[in-house]
Amino acid sequence: MTGKQSSARASYEDFYRSHAPRVIAHLLYLGFPKHIADDATQSAMVDVHRNWHKIGKPHLWARKAAEHHAGRLLRKTRNEVPWPDAYDQPAAEAPEIAFVVERHSTLVSRVNELPEPLKIVFALLLDDLETKEIAEYTGASVRVVQKRLKQARELLQSKFVDDGRWEGNR
Repeated sequence: MTGKQSSARASYEDFYRSHAPRVIAHLLYLGFPKHIADDATQSAMVDVHRNWHKIGKPHLWARKAAEHHAGRLLRKTRNEVPWPDAYDQPAAEAPEIAFVVERHSTLVSRVNELPEPLKIVFALLLDDLETKEIAEYTGASVRVVQKRLKQARELLQSKFVDDGRWEGNR
């Protein structure tokens, strides 16, 4: 293995370790079951590895690929036996996933109730993407993303106020 290949491999491995749990969390925010999120993320990371030298923004590319894989897996498994709840528990070694599933289960369920365009931008915001990156990811303008984020916040706030769970004005 040459020095350049070794450097690219190390770079990908660092990316995988830091971003795979975040991609799983992103899919969970979008409402996919944990087992689908795990499988779709693994498939997306294989795709990223295969195209590593061609991808300009792998953190965005991986999320988009994972969404596509998750959608296909969900359609494929629609008529299968339901997955046992025990398998949907977060892994102890992935704090990002545990954080999403355990501490924000109410938020995740509320985000999943949002209309699709609002759900996607809000899930990406929760995944620490900047407004400009969300715009690039969705193909919408920054202004449209800002508008959708505002609408999502307002809808979520009204849902939490109705439940008596809203603490603060953000």
